[in-house]
This record gives sequence, C-alpha cells and structure tokens, in this order.
Amino acid sequence: MPHDDHKSARSAAMTFSEVVCARHSHRDFLPQPVDDPILQEILREAQQSASSCNTQPWDVHVVSGATRDRLADALLAAHAAGRMTSDFSWDETAFPGIFDDRRRAQGAIYYGNLGVARGDVGGRAAASAKNFSFFGAPHVA
Repeated sequence: MPHDDHKSARSAAMTFSEVVCARHSHRDFLPQPVDDPILQEILREAQQSASSCNTQPWDVHVVSGATRDRLADALLAAHAAGRMTSDFSWDETAFPGIFDDRRRAQGAIYYGNLGVARGDVGGRAAASAKNFSFFGAPHVA
C-alpha cells in the first residue's frame, strides 16, 4: 500500500472486530518491491508486538532481489530432493471431526481456485512448491 495510505490507516481507530475481519492471507504477490523506508517503518512497528516477558525472541532478516532468488532456489531444490522438515506437523490424522471437515473444505476452495483437480498430484505438488518461492513476494522476512 502507498506510504500515505499506511499512515492514514494507522491513525484511524479500528475496533478489534474490524482488525480481525480485515485479516486475510495472500498466496500471490505483485512483483513491485516495497521502498526501504516503508520496510523500515513496518519493522519498527512490528518491534512493538507483544512477547512473553517482553523478550522479543526474534531476529528478522529481510532479503530481496538476487539474495531472495538464491534463497528460493535453494529451498525449491531442497524440497524437490526431499530435504525439508516442516515447522509443524502435516499429519492429516491430527485434524479429527469438524477440523478435518474444515481442512478439506479449505483445500477444495484453494485448489479449486487454482484450477487444480483433486486427483492432480502434480498440480497439487506445483501449488505446494509455491510456498518455497514465497508466492512471488519481492521481499522475504
């Protein structure tokens, strides 16, 4: 979003409900990079996030351009070679009952929007691999 819009949105009071309802996930990004001053402001504001005992247990690196591309290439190569570990379990049995219903419904919508059929193993693998190229985002944190 343009810098001026960011500042005006920040100054407008939002209710908790508005914040929650405004939240959404992106699975595709425009290729235009974000200007460094805007990235710096976003990171400064993110430092205000709550953390246990105010420990701020993160160390963020932002990569763009050729460095971002090398990282994506390395992740895609590792994924293709089966040298990946998940940050969390992908065990489908961990989603019993209604949670499995929701997982399946989300998958049907996601892959349906991509035009990937349920039985299209290659199409599903290609869609999953987009995670490792950051869905085209020009910056990665």
